[in-house]
Amino acid sequence: MNHLSKIKLAPEEPVTVAMAPLPLETHSLADPVEEKKRFFSSWKPFPWREALKSKNMLIGACVLLIVVAAYLNIRFSAPSTPPIDEANNDPSEENGDQNTNTNDESNYFAVAVINRERVRDEALDLLQTVAESEESTVEAREEAYTEMSRIASEITYEINIENLVRSKGFEECIAVINGNEINVVVKSDGLSMSEVAQIKEIVYLTSGILPDNIKIIEKQ
Repeated sequence: MNHLSKIKLAPEEPVTVAMAPLPLETHSLADPVEEKKRFFSSWKPFPWREALKSKNMLIGACVLLIVVAAYLNIRFSAPSTPPIDEANNDPSEENGDQNTNTNDESNYFAVAVINRERVRDEALDLLQTVAESEESTVEAREEAYTEMSRIASEITYEINIENLVRSKGFEECIAVINGNEINVVVKSDGLSMSEVAQIKEIVYLTSGILPDNIKIIEKQ
C-alpha cells in the first residue's frame, strides 16, 4: 500500500461527450391550401386607383385635344370661295351651272354659320361630358370648364364682330376665331383699303386680336 501511495496519478482529462447531431428541420410537402393562404397573405394589391387617375388624366387631355381639333376644323368646313376668274369668265358654263354657282354663293354664309354652330356644339358636348363625369380627375374637369369658358367668350366676340361689320353697310359677314387669330369673311365685290382698316379696327377693339392676326376674305 505504501508503494501505491508514492505513485503519482496523472490528472484526469475532461471527458467530452460527443453529441449526436440534431436532426435538421425538414418540411414535408406543404398542403396546397396552406400554400394559397401563405401566398395571398403576402400579396399586395395593385394600385389601381393611382393607375386610373393617370389614365383619366390622359383621357381628359386626349378629349381636349380632340375638341380643339374639331373646333379648328371649322375653317375647313365652310365651302371654299372659288377664284373670281374661274367663277365668272368661263364661256362654256351652262345656265344650270351658273344658277348653281349663284345659289352656292347666296347660301355660303348660311352654310358656314350652320357648320360653325354644329362643330362648336359637338365640342361643347364633349367638354360637358368630361366636366360632369365622375371618372374624370379634378385636373380634367378644370381644363374642360376652362375650354368651355373660352369657347363661350369666342362666341360672344364673333357675334359682336359680325353685327358691327354689318352695321357698316356689309350685307353678310361671318367671323371665326381660332385662338389668337381670326378669319372674317364679308360679302363684297372688292374691299377698299379704308374698309379693310375699318374691319380690322372692329375686330381689334372687340376681341383684342392683333391686326397682323386678322385675315379678311372677300366673298362675292
